[in-house]
Parts: sequence; C-alpha cells; structure tokens
Amino acid sequence: MPEEPADIYDPDVGKGTAAAVFAHRLAVLSTNDFKGYTPSYERIAAGLLADSDLLERLAPLAHPNHLPVRLFAAVRYCALGDPDGDLARVYRTGEGDPWPAFRTLLEQRFDEVADLVRTRTIQTNEVGRSAALLPALEAAHDRLGGPLALIEIGASAGLNLLVDRYRIDYGPGGVHGDPASPVELSCALLGPGAPPMPARPLRIGARVGIDLAPVDIGDDDACRWLEACVWPEPHDRARRLRAALASARLDPPHLHQGDVLDLLGPAVDAVPDGFVPVVESTWVLAYLSRDGRQAVHDLLAERGARRDLALVTAEYPHITGWVPEPAAPPLDGDPALTTRLVLTTWHDGEESARPLAWMHPHGRWLEWTDDRPGPRAGR
Repeated sequence: MPEEPADIYDPDVGKGTAAAVFAHRLAVLSTNDFKGYTPSYERIAAGLLADSDLLERLAPLAHPNHLPVRLFAAVRYCALGDPDGDLARVYRTGEGDPWPAFRTLLEQRFDEVADLVRTRTIQTNEVGRSAALLPALEAAHDRLGGPLALIEIGASAGLNLLVDRYRIDYGPGGVHGDPASPVELSCALLGPGAPPMPARPLRIGARVGIDLAPVDIGDDDACRWLEACVWPEPHDRARRLRAALASARLDPPHLHQGDVLDLLGPAVDAVPDGFVPVVESTWVLAYLSRDGRQAVHDLLAERGARRDLALVTAEYPHITGWVPEPAAPPLDGDPALTTRLVLTTWHDGEESARPLAWMHPHGRWLEWTDDRPGPRAGR
C-alpha cells in the first residue's frame, strides 16, 4: 500500500509554492524518517535541498506532499534496471556518495523518471511487519478461537497474509513461525512485556487481500517497482522482500482489486461459519479520510453484531479514533510518530479495542504493552 497518507502532513505546509512544499516535505522526511535509518536517502535529500533549480524543475511532477517518495522510488527503479551503474553500486554496497550518481541518473533519464512519478503510486509490502502481526493474530486467536480467515486491506502483493510462513527471530523471545523458511525476520523485544506466541502453528483457513492496485507477483516489472519503493537501507529489507516474493509465488494469496468500502463487507460475509474473520491493516487506514476510516470500523461493527470477528491495525495512534489512548508513551520514539498495534474484537456482539503494543513501522522492534490475554475461546 502506498506510503503517502495525506492527512498526517502539516496542513500549514500547503501555504507556499509547490517547490517550497516539496522542500518542506523532503526536510521532514530527512529529519524524521531517513536520519540514522537510511543514510543514502538522507544524503540525497540534503543534495536536493541545496539545489533550488532542481527543486523547481521537479516540483510540478506530483503533489508536493507525495513527490519525495515517488521521486526516490522512480530513480531507484531506473537504478535496479542498470545493476552495473554507479547508483545501483552505491545502493548495493553503501560505499561512496550517492548524491552525484543520483543526480546524474536523474538528469540523463529525466523524462522516464518524470513519467514514473506521474503514473505510479508508492507500493510497499513491508514483510517485517509480520513480526508484529504474528503475536497480534495469536491474541485474536486467544480471544475468538479459530481457524482464522485473514483479510488484508491495502494488501499490495499480499505478503503479510503469509505471516506464519516466515522465520521470525525475537532474540531472547525465541524463534517463531516456520523455522525452515527462506524468509528470515528479526524483531527486538523492548520493555518487560512478553507478546503471546503460538504454541503450535496458527490455523489459517483463508488468505484474501484487497487493494486498489494489487501487485501481480508473477509480473517482473511490478515486482521491480515494488522493490524500488523499498529504501536502500537497511539492506535486509530488499533481500527479505525478494525472498518473500519467491515464496509467495509457490502458493499466492487471493487478491481482489477495488475499494475497501466496496469489497470488505462481501469478503467478511464470504467467510463460512466455523472460521473467524480477522481483518489486517498495516499503514493503510491513514490513506482514508477520517470518515472513511470510521466507515471501515462501522462496517465491521455491523457484522460484529452478528458474528465474532477481529481487526488488527498497525497505524499512527490518531488514525484509530475508536481506540483508547495509550497509557504510556513508547520506549523508543515519539508516540505521535510511532506505530501502535491494536486488536479490536467483536465477541458475542460486544466490541473491545485493546492497544497491544508499540512497534517500529517496519517491524524492527516491538514493545508489548497489553497485559490482558483475554479468555481463550478454544482451539
């Protein structure tokens, strides 16, 4: 799903020229997202911010709030198609200054980059988030029983529907998932809380994804664009994406194209009795308006009055307005900018929204805060 949620941006940013708004968004990304995490993009952002002529030339290509990530993805897409080029080498090795190579590629292939920025949207399928989804699904299973029927909104290529097929190393928390999986994830556990882990493999009876533009994992170009949307560092992100795509091709999830408000209700209704629908949303609801997010909640609440079901969300705290405020800030980061993992369940017609944990947006750490396991509904 695109990493371009419009309503998280500062509304005052729009009060200026397109180039000024573009520069502001670039500076915010550099300071809050790139810094200390993806040094290549941090350096490139600094180079762009110092080049006023280039900022002016680029500014008309897309909405300035969305332009930075689309631009970086478009140039990375070109670099992936030229693996022996200077920029691809810098991205691959982390050696050298990426800015001169980035600027050269941009100048040489400006029209191609511009077309990509205008016509593509940012797609991400960050499989690292599965490290947080696994204990969240176990918490849903503890509450409602199973087997589970997973329905992911904003599924992209549907890779997080395969959460139980990955090897996930939680350090002292142990290794969970499939120990033989070629997809290896690492997640540091912060704080004293211990997330619930499946004592045996979760029973998942169905995996369905909904997306406005789902990624066809059999389409090499679509997968190249998906990888281009992944930042160059940390390097393990691209490696695990490629491994997850290869694994998914062996038994792909079912993906449906369309609007969540049109398709989610029928998808839940199609889950047969004896299965518990669990809807997943990781950095997706932020793309909807406040009314759209509430409509998703209300749609599920209507069905939750008739059957047990769950919603697992990993979003900024303000995105899930039906969830109580967290009792304490995260150990790592600003609560306003940190992803909160929440389980909302409907059991016997009663709704319960439980904040489970704070997490890194890409699943690199997890701070479990929920101490209410809830009644076990049976296996």
